Amino acid sequence: MTKLPQRFIFDGAFGTYYTSLYGSHEICELANLYHGERVQRIHKEYVDAGAQAIKTNTFSIMRLKEECSEETWQNLIYAAIKHAKAIAKDKVIVFADLGPLEEHQDGNDYIEVIDIFLKAGITHFLFETLTSNVGVVEACDHIKQNCFDAVVMISYAVNVDGYTRK
Repeated sequence: MTKLPQRFIFDGAFGTYYTSLYGSHEICELANLYHGERVQRIHKEYVDAGAQAIKTNTFSIMRLKEECSEETWQNLIYAAIKHAKAIAKDKVIVFADLGPLEEHQDGNDYIEVIDIFLKAGITHFLFETLTSNVGVVEACDHIKQNCFDAVVMISYAVNVDGYTRK
């Protein structure tokens, strides 16, 4: 298992940065297939700036699950992994980045994408900007059952009172 340092610096706001660089308002995960050089450029900039971990460009992948064919959706994930690994090499850790589920999705939807990450050798996971814990416990159980040494981090988006929208 990888020992994480006491202070840990991630990349961040990939989609916001992508939009500022390229003026595109399309979901930036689509760039994994159509503009891989852009994805790798952003990963490289974060590593060069001192990030100790980079996240796969998959924050909105759960949203795209219903907007793409199954094959395209899986190809987006594999391409995101390939781009992150190409830049990370042995310098930084690659985390699978998973944003919130859509209203009608559940833990099984997370499990499907987790299996793709595990198959590709990704053992670090970040569930980020969540507003509820729907599916998270099941997802974490699945990760640990299939990769005991996996690292899982979870962050929630909360207001000033410490509550989420939900």
